[in-house]
Amino acid sequence: LTEAFYATVRGELSAVRRRALTCFQPAHSVLLYRLEALVELDLSLSEANNRALALLLNRCTRLRSLNLSWINNLSDQAFTLLPIGAPLESLDLSCTPGITDLTLGKLAEHAGRSLRELKLAYCTQLTAAGILGLVKVVTGLTHLNVSNLDEVDNAFVETLVAMLTNNNNDQMVTSSNGSSRQHRLMLLSCVCCTNLDIEKLVEGKTNVSRRLVDGIMYEVE
Repeated sequence: LTEAFYATVRGELSAVRRRALTCFQPAHSVLLYRLEALVELDLSLSEANNRALALLLNRCTRLRSLNLSWINNLSDQAFTLLPIGAPLESLDLSCTPGITDLTLGKLAEHAGRSLRELKLAYCTQLTAAGILGLVKVVTGLTHLNVSNLDEVDNAFVETLVAMLTNNNNDQMVTSSNGSSRQHRLMLLSCVCCTNLDIEKLVEGKTNVSRRLVDGIMYEVE
């Protein structure tokens, strides 16, 4: 981030997209107190580290869209300061190899009410149990990308669909304010999941990249 960028940050700022965050220098720490109005941030392909992101998430209390894809320096520690009730709606963690199920648990606990889109492609340390646990809690999720994950197989999909069906029909999720909500997962991206045999999950042999099964669109190619 350049000095010119710092100079543009004002209280009325509603959205900023930058791809060049490398670190937070001590002299720039005051900037953290001016970022409360950020709603969108793209740090993909940057050298952002755990400390920088933890501080950023703690201060950007209005952040709704965050892209952290292709960052090798991040691990679960980056999410230790994620505030409860974080309004994150879209989070891209694709190709962030240091992320584990611990991060999924933190997201479910602190951003579970707001999260709508989550991309976990190529996050190779994630497990099927961790992903299913998150989906069970994050009832507003509409798009989940689990492409190229070894544990995404037919059993994973069948468990996912069964869990969503049970929650929709028999176990309506009640939020803290007393209102009931249904799961709304619409798109499951599972490209390059070598252990997934989509033909066993759908009827017909039409060669299309997306298949509709049990109300969920599957992106498989």
